[in-house]
Amino acid sequence: MSLRADEPPIAAERASDRPWSLGKACVPGALHRAQGVGCEDVADMTVVETRDGPALVAYLSDGAGGAGLGGVGARVAVNSAMAFMRRSLIYQPMSVGLAYACAEEVRNHLVQAAVWQGAALLHLSCTWLGAVVTNRSVFVMQIGDGAIVVGENGRLRVPIQPMRGVSTATTAFIGDREALVRLVVKDLGFVPDCLALLSDGLQDYALEPATGYPRLDFLVPLFTMLEQVPDSSDHGRDAVLNALLRRPELDRPGSDDRSLLLACNALC
Repeated sequence: MSLRADEPPIAAERASDRPWSLGKACVPGALHRAQGVGCEDVADMTVVETRDGPALVAYLSDGAGGAGLGGVGARVAVNSAMAFMRRSLIYQPMSVGLAYACAEEVRNHLVQAAVWQGAALLHLSCTWLGAVVTNRSVFVMQIGDGAIVVGENGRLRVPIQPMRGVSTATTAFIGDREALVRLVVKDLGFVPDCLALLSDGLQDYALEPATGYPRLDFLVPLFTMLEQVPDSSDHGRDAVLNALLRRPELDRPGSDDRSLLLACNALC
């Protein structure tokens, strides 16, 4: 795989029915392990059948560490988004409006979950990142930190700049009152060769801190692994990714949870 990091012009529409290679990993950071707490990141990804053919649907959420029930919120955010897209894409094409409708439903589910938990909605605070790849385009959506990276024609780009922050006062969450205002949704107008969604625990490794551009030394080996490891092997892609995210250089004292979704089209 030959990739470079820059900001290419949006390419002409290109559809592909080639299969996707997928990989997923969520591992607890050193801080949560020391506290006896599990990973509060949640991520899911699958290919679903739609009225216009197969579509790749991916969502990732990072539960806010100080929220108390951030992990619960992250699971609700991802599960409700995946369910919404599976249901909606059967009857209507993907669009920016559908992405906002999904976000609204996710927030409604978080409100209901807070009632069931007997807690304030703030206690379920979580970020929300998503991507839906159809046979004509990729739609990306994000509120909060973490990053989405897309590759097209050998170039990697970050279409939405992460909303940096380490507390509820400095970043945004899908359960916030102004969530639908702060949410960023983009139709990129091309079908990507590869795609990554990652939580803020990997953000400083995957992006250049000064420019926000993708770091090839971190991302390219991950995409290469995705192509080389068959999912049916004894050490399938998810297991290999989990092991990679537990490397000592990533698992530093006080490190945050780390989650990653990877997808690579057979054309890349």
